[in-house]
Amino acid sequence: MTDRTYDAVIFDVDGVIVDSEAVYCETFNATLGDYGAGMSRADYAVCVGHPVEENSAYAVDRYRLDVTPAAFREIWMDRFEKAVSNPDRVSLMPEILELMAHVRSRGYPLAVASSTQRDRMMKTLNSGLLSRLDGVQDLAEVFDVVLSGSDVKRLKPAPDIFLMAAEKLNVEPDRCAVIEDSEAGVKAGKAAGMTVFAAPNFFTRRQRHDEADFILGGLWEAKRYF
Repeated sequence: MTDRTYDAVIFDVDGVIVDSEAVYCETFNATLGDYGAGMSRADYAVCVGHPVEENSAYAVDRYRLDVTPAAFREIWMDRFEKAVSNPDRVSLMPEILELMAHVRSRGYPLAVASSTQRDRMMKTLNSGLLSRLDGVQDLAEVFDVVLSGSDVKRLKPAPDIFLMAAEKLNVEPDRCAVIEDSEAGVKAGKAAGMTVFAAPNFFTRRQRHDEADFILGGLWEAKRYF
């Protein structure tokens, strides 16, 4: 038995560990520019938390682009993956290294659970996180479980990926804490029966986070709960 409130911590990736939403926004806008359109960072916020397929269809419909959603997605993702593979173009979210070091020092097993497809998620984590961890050669040295949208049929806000993470961690869902930034992620964590910490950022601060158990002003605030 343990006197802890939680037995494991599960992190989202985009907008929680890595500031990859800025790269998504930049490359999305560059792709719009190919067709004479453009979108502000603030307006791009409506796309955050949704699959790239949905966002590609949204772009084509909203701007009446002369391209299919599938073709738009292919061009956008080619740009994104080239950009996110360059560590100089990817930043970590503020305080994430301190938070991760804190929970690991306290002995919590850690998991990653992202709706992003595996290849893209791994490029983001390797470039954004692993490249900045001295002496760490593999993500398995940091996370006990790494799950992506490729591992489940239903993406967030469905709870599937969080329930799978709990199962692989061998921890009951109600003993898991989730760190999320998006409305879809918050809903997924709560649907899984977990305690959810919402850490909104520039792109997600206008989304609804009221279902979260805790709404943080910054990731550093989560340290007091572990």
